[in-house]
Amino acid sequence: MVTTIPGRECGECTVCCEVTRIKTEQLVKPTGVLCPHCDRSSGCTVYETRPDICRGYQCSWRVLENIPMSWQPLQCGFLVDIETRPSPTLYIVALREPQALEREDLAEFVGGWVDAGYSVYFSTMGGPGMLRSLLDVTNTLRPPVAAGDLVGVYAAIRNEFEYLKRYHLWEKDPLCLQTKLR
Repeated sequence: MVTTIPGRECGECTVCCEVTRIKTEQLVKPTGVLCPHCDRSSGCTVYETRPDICRGYQCSWRVLENIPMSWQPLQCGFLVDIETRPSPTLYIVALREPQALEREDLAEFVGGWVDAGYSVYFSTMGGPGMLRSLLDVTNTLRPPVAAGDLVGVYAAIRNEFEYLKRYHLWEKDPLCLQTKLR
């Protein structure tokens, strides 16, 4: 079991309850739609009996000490998600305008994960019930990371999110057809 860092409580943050796409026997919820069991002011209304998929999810901000305290998803405007299976992958999900990602500390953080061999994906949210965009930026980030060029990493992050903003074609989440949630 993963241990949460003291002082990193969800509080009013319910980002994972909205961003995550869930399709299980217990719960079907499209991307970008608030879970029917979530109350924005108090969190999960079925916390003690919540679905296994929710029970198993750990917000990276709550469990990884190298993620700054100020990066609580609701406050900073992005969600950091890290997976180790099937391969080491870092996801940065912009919750609002990508300007929230124009931070030198994020460039340094992302560069460290690229340097450690992780694949890095950037993602942006569409409207309710729209699939998230997803762009593998690993190869774009490798050259400035290898050169130790933090300004180049920062510029690459900005350029890749700008690309997503301009050219991504949004698609409706097919789960919207299977549920009344929109």
